[in-house]
Amino acid sequence: MIPKWWKRSLRKKVRLKGGKRRKYLMIVDTGVLIEYINEAGTYHEKVKKLIESYTPLYVTPITLSEVLYVSYRVYITAGLSNANNYAKEFVEWLSAKLKVTEINHEIVIKAGEIKKKYGIALPDCYVIATADYLKDKALFKREKEIVQVLDEIRKEFGDIISFIDEI
Repeated sequence: MIPKWWKRSLRKKVRLKGGKRRKYLMIVDTGVLIEYINEAGTYHEKVKKLIESYTPLYVTPITLSEVLYVSYRVYITAGLSNANNYAKEFVEWLSAKLKVTEINHEIVIKAGEIKKKYGIALPDCYVIATADYLKDKALFKREKEIVQVLDEIRKEFGDIISFIDEI
């Protein structure tokens, strides 16, 4: 559990497109984090700057598990023989750079409800549920699965989801 006073003290202004500035913490999804290792990715430089900046970024333990799997697949596809080691090192590095959230009963129930209602991937449900619990933003790469239910999610949770192409 993150104490409210600590959370408030870490808030930082993030510049959005159009020069707008917003204060919030971000709970980051796997798709965003994978852009860091995909040097040819559209958002590689943006994600690199974000991770290496002082912007408070949070990640759920479930997201880290998914990052391990997806980064392993990326490294395998790149032809690296020790892909598993690279994937583990990436997750360890992220664990040191980002703040790993705790998952409590309220988040578990909320994630399950999101899964039932919207049918999106369970790790995405945890990112949204955690953002809702912490009253902050969920940061995603713009992917079909989220975009298809974005309006419905925003009706229920407000403007909880941001996309990497918006910052």
